[in-house]
Amino acid sequence: MIRVGLIGAGFMGSMHSNVYGLIPDAKLVAVCDLDRKRAEELAQSHGAKVYTDADELLHDDALNLDLVDICLPTLLHTEYALKAAKLGFNILCEKPFTLDLESADQIIAATEEAQVEIMVGQCIRFWPEYQYLKEAVEKKTFGEVQGAWFSRLSPLPTWGWENWLLDPARSGGAAFDMHIHDTDFILYLLGKPQAVTSRGVIDQYGMSHISTQYQYDDLMVVGECGWNYPQSFPFKMQYRVICQQAVISFDGTDLVVYPYDADAYKVELAKEATEGGASSGNISDLGGYFNEIKYYIDCLSQNQSPQTVTAESAKQSVAVTLAELESVKTGITIIL
Repeated sequence: MIRVGLIGAGFMGSMHSNVYGLIPDAKLVAVCDLDRKRAEELAQSHGAKVYTDADELLHDDALNLDLVDICLPTLLHTEYALKAAKLGFNILCEKPFTLDLESADQIIAATEEAQVEIMVGQCIRFWPEYQYLKEAVEKKTFGEVQGAWFSRLSPLPTWGWENWLLDPARSGGAAFDMHIHDTDFILYLLGKPQAVTSRGVIDQYGMSHISTQYQYDDLMVVGECGWNYPQSFPFKMQYRVICQQAVISFDGTDLVVYPYDADAYKVELAKEATEGGASSGNISDLGGYFNEIKYYIDCLSQNQSPQTVTAESAKQSVAVTLAELESVKTGITIIL
C-alpha cells in the first residue's frame, strides 16, 4: 500500500484525490491546503488527516508516507519537491515541472542523491486518445507521419487559488500551464525538433496565446495554444496527424481515422469508469489522470522507476517551452 500525502487542494488536487479513491494500492492519508475547508473536503472521503502547513505534514513521522503529491502553483514546485526529496519521500509533481532549467536540475540532483523516485504529471501522455496516437505512430499502423497539428484552447482560467494562473510569475502563463502539454507530447511522439519558430500574444497575463512550428526533417508540425478566449468559449484539446495511409483526427470528443483508400471510422476506446472530478476547471473526466497516477503507483509498488515520464523528459519539455518563449520575444527561430 502506497501512503500518499497531498499538498494543494485546488482543482488539480481535487482530481488527484478522486483518483486515489479508485486505486486499491494507494491510500490518501494526509491533505494540506492553506484553505482548511478545501483540505477537509478532500480529506473527508479518505479519512485523511488535514493540515494547513505543508512543512508540518512533511515532518509528521506518524503518517509513514511513501509519496508526496505536489499540486501547488508552479512557482512552489521546486521548494516542496526539494523538501520532500530531502526527507526521503517519492514525489509526484504536477506539470509543468518547473519554470526554469536550473530548478529542474536541482530537483533531479536532490532525488538522485536521496535515491527517491519522481514523476511529473504530464498527463497527456496517459490520455486515451493520445495513447492511441502514440501506439499508431510507433507501430506505423498507417505508415510514416507526414505532418501534425495540435491545439489547446480555453477561456481565461479564473478558477485558480487567488487567480494564480493569471500571474505569469507564478504560472508561466498559457505557454507553461497549457501549451507545455502539447509541446511535451510532440517530443514524446516525434522526438526533439531541430528548432522552433513561435509567435504569440503577450498581455497582462503573460503569454496568452502561442503558435509554434516545430522543425523536423520532412515533417510539418504545429502546436497552438490560447487561453484568451471568452468565458462562453468551450475548452478544446485537439489534434490532426497526417500519415501515409490515413489521417488521425481528435476533435476533443471523437477520435476518427480517415483512410485514403477506405471509409472513415470512429475509434472506440475502452475507458475506466472514471467520470467525475472537480466542479471547476476545464476537465471533468479523470481518465488521463487515473491512468497517470495508477501507472506511478504501480511503479512504486513494484520498486521500478517510471519510464513513460522521466524527470529528464519533463525537463526537456521545459527547455523547449523556454525556447518557444524566446522565439516569440525575439522574433527569430531558435535552434535546439
